[in-house]
Amino acid sequence: MAVFSVKRSTLRKLLCVTVLSVASPLVASPPLPTPMALSSLESGEWRISVLPKGMTDVCLGNPHQLMHSAIPSGQCDALVVDNKPDMATMEYRCGEAGWARTTIHVDNGHSARIDSQGVAGRMPFAFKADVRRIGNCPS
Repeated sequence: MAVFSVKRSTLRKLLCVTVLSVASPLVASPPLPTPMALSSLESGEWRISVLPKGMTDVCLGNPHQLMHSAIPSGQCDALVVDNKPDMATMEYRCGEAGWARTTIHVDNGHSARIDSQGVAGRMPFAFKADVRRIGNCPS
């Protein structure tokens, strides 16, 4: 499997799309399933470090946002394919917008690892990230 590197500017764009798509109200969109592993994660400011390089901080009102890769969730049907207390995998089918498969391994309520791959905007992507809660969101 080929792994694509993600530039910091691209990472910020992916995260902005992800955070804004989940944070904005969704009209007539079914609620996304919530995996067990996400219940132990806390909301707040999270540092996302994409391996091997690239880091950004984001304010997450809902840690469920960590499961979304590069495709706005309002356009997707989601399915939980693996649901354990410390690990979850979700698949997203988003019509012409693309698809994604994301796995999150939760170490504790403040730390997790993400592995995501798919196609967004007709372009393949794949990344691994370490995520860590660094505090409350700035006011």
